[in-house]
Amino acid sequence: MVQPIDVDSSHEHSLITLEKLYDHDDFMASIGSVCDMGCGSGKDIQWWATRETRDDTPIPHEYNCFAVDLDIRQVRYNPPKNIHLIEGDFDDNVLPVQVDLIWSHDSFGYSRNPLATLKKWWHDLLDGGMLCLILPQMMNIEYNRPVYQNFTGQYYNYNVINLVYMLATSGFDCADGHFYKRAGDPWLHALVYKSEVEPQDPKTVTWYSLAEQNLLPVSFARSIQRRGYPVNSDILLPWIDGTLTDFSFDR
Repeated sequence: MVQPIDVDSSHEHSLITLEKLYDHDDFMASIGSVCDMGCGSGKDIQWWATRETRDDTPIPHEYNCFAVDLDIRQVRYNPPKNIHLIEGDFDDNVLPVQVDLIWSHDSFGYSRNPLATLKKWWHDLLDGGMLCLILPQMMNIEYNRPVYQNFTGQYYNYNVINLVYMLATSGFDCADGHFYKRAGDPWLHALVYKSEVEPQDPKTVTWYSLAEQNLLPVSFARSIQRRGYPVNSDILLPWIDGTLTDFSFDR
């Protein structure tokens, strides 16, 4: 069952993905700016702001970092000079510049208009920029029984299929993306890049058109070709550590 997570546990949960990203030296060297959308306590953006290379003599990356939250007072440390605090709603146009990476841990699920938010984040990213999403799936199977739940402020439920649908519709390249969901754990992890395809009208976009534009993972495209739409029993997706997540059983 999904449980609200406190400040320390939230950052510990973020580290599952952050530390795997840190293993990729070329990736870490390729970015210069990061924004945490819905930063909460600010521990995640502090992690980004203080990263160093993994050389024998480490060199600070000195990323230009932005932390966005409705209540920026939750950040209870003195931020280093490369962190810019922005009090505001990430659903709005609050970011003053485009960035290389948008980080969203347990925040996107509170968006009131998720398609509009993804479209805005697409514009907030520099060409080829990365979006990192981690959010809970609020409908899960536990001990072979369905469990449904919803926290205050969450108006939508996500699973890997509708999340990919929304990301691809919003101009994110899911074909080269990375996705993960651990068995027995409700959290969805998604890393996708901004594509050259601009966000599309959700009223007219189809699974077929997204597949034709190479915005979908291979297993999605094959499922669509076979059935006309993707089914979780067909879905096998890569994660950044080289493993594959089998979504045959929505765990």
